Amino acid sequence: MIKKVLLIAAFIIFAVSCSKTPTDPTNNGNTGDSGIIDGGSGTSDQTTISTFLSKHTGRYYQDASYGYINVNYKIENGEIYEAHSQSPINGIKTLLESENKLQLEYKDNYNNDKIIILNFINGNIYKYSKSIYKQETFSEKENFIKLGSPISSLAAYKGNYYTLYSTASGEEKEYYLLIGNDGQVYVRRYTDPSGADIYNYKSINFANNIISINLFYSYGEESAEATLTYLIKDGKLIDGDQYMNGQLQSTELKKSDLFNDYVGTYSSQDGLTTLNVSKDYAYIDGSISINGESILLGNTMTIAKYVQSSYTYKRHTIVFSDDKKTATYTDPDTKKEITLTK
Repeated sequence: MIKKVLLIAAFIIFAVSCSKTPTDPTNNGNTGDSGIIDGGSGTSDQTTISTFLSKHTGRYYQDASYGYINVNYKIENGEIYEAHSQSPINGIKTLLESENKLQLEYKDNYNNDKIIILNFINGNIYKYSKSIYKQETFSEKENFIKLGSPISSLAAYKGNYYTLYSTASGEEKEYYLLIGNDGQVYVRRYTDPSGADIYNYKSINFANNIISINLFYSYGEESAEATLTYLIKDGKLIDGDQYMNGQLQSTELKKSDLFNDYVGTYSSQDGLTTLNVSKDYAYIDGSISINGESILLGNTMTIAKYVQSSYTYKRHTIVFSDDKKTATYTDPDTKKEITLTK
């Protein structure tokens, strides 16, 4: 498991190419909770949710500037699936249809509680991922430092907040935030290989059940003003919004089409090259080998193949005929075409 210190840093570095601020008039970026649906709002009626999802059928993927493609979800027959899973997502689903917002609550493989907010906007999805932290009795921890002065109203939430992850030696705790008996907040100190601080914590504020931590991030040539927020809700500490240089961060997932109508095997006339398409995967083998995450937009399929020599991804395209009986693969370098017949 990638520890969250890396994920937090990655959000700052990676956000430029993979995160957007949604143009959602209902999201003013001031709540700090990325629009977690309040109890009593929305509906958990499965028929209503299924009808809503049926309007958004497709595969939703992350599209990175360096060629990487990552399918996050598939929506089919009124159900939502994680990536290539054959089973729909379990857990509590809550729909706030007036805002085109679906909330998923479930446990991950380490029994950590998670909340995913999916905002359906202009055909795409803007995704917010949140951890709900486990709590234990407060005690000071190594590499944690005090941030600001004690906040008396936080004393009611005293404790050490953590999630679980697995290592070769077993299950371990990863601590993120400590709140002392007097409301003093402790944050983790992160350093680069030279020992210099990666995070320069500036201030902390607590209002309207939201802890806001302002910091300056600096690592190598990357730097940014950032704000991390935590929501205290129903006695729990939950990830809130993240801002980079004042911009609310989310992961944009673009919509692609289902593969269902294209499932099958397509072969070249000489039999040396074969395209295989299933409901969730597509790859070419034989005289050439093209594999990786794939998407379909109309009649055009794209496969993103990892190129180890450059640590990037090269995109390969296949165009299907309207009757879906033939497919034409074009080599991105030589522009040579291979016709494949179903």
